[in-house]
Amino acid sequence: MATSAASTRTRPDDLRCALHDRLGPGLANLEVRLELLQTAAAELPIAADVAALRLEAGRLVGELRRIVHDEPPALLGSGLVAAVSEACRGGGRPGLHVGFRVAGTACEPPAALAELLYRAALEGIANVARHADAGRCSVTLRFGHAGICLQVRDDGVGPAGGPRGVGSRRHGLGLASLRRSARLLGGAAHLLPAPTGGSCLSVTLPLPAAARPRRRRRSGPLEPRLP
Repeated sequence: MATSAASTRTRPDDLRCALHDRLGPGLANLEVRLELLQTAAAELPIAADVAALRLEAGRLVGELRRIVHDEPPALLGSGLVAAVSEACRGGGRPGLHVGFRVAGTACEPPAALAELLYRAALEGIANVARHADAGRCSVTLRFGHAGICLQVRDDGVGPAGGPRGVGSRRHGLGLASLRRSARLLGGAAHLLPAPTGGSCLSVTLPLPAAARPRRRRRSGPLEPRLP
């Protein structure tokens, strides 16, 4: 039986989530950088900043094209670690330092896992910049034998510190989408107060057995040679 054309199209809810997850953080970052550029325009040379913003706008146009054609984000072609590192470099701004580190032995996960972790990094960094009133943001990719965890920590006002009160900050479409996507992949996503203040967005996903790094076999004690 032939499949109808309507059934092959992206559902409105899926498209809404894709636009939010893959374009929303980038557009928010672009908006903030344009605001900073407007403030500095009267005092500083701006040619380099304008060129960087032009490249960012071009990247977002390309990302929209990839969403329409159901393709993964372009940065993931260079690998998960490189993509998250690039997201961190692009997320910093005056008054906010974004650091990045890798813990454990890095491996390249399946495409669906890599895309979700990359989305989580973009979402976390963008929300820290917009809502956290933080000076530092720390992004960690932690590789274990059976899974990968991405954490985005900040030293800001905490999850309940949004402008509309308790539960407003980062608990909208973005976090709901991350939680749903993580569950579908057998993992979990949480936004919790960090022990030292601020917030911690954590996304943990299991690695399929075929993608897990091989453990080195431990050699036992050497047997003494007989004379």
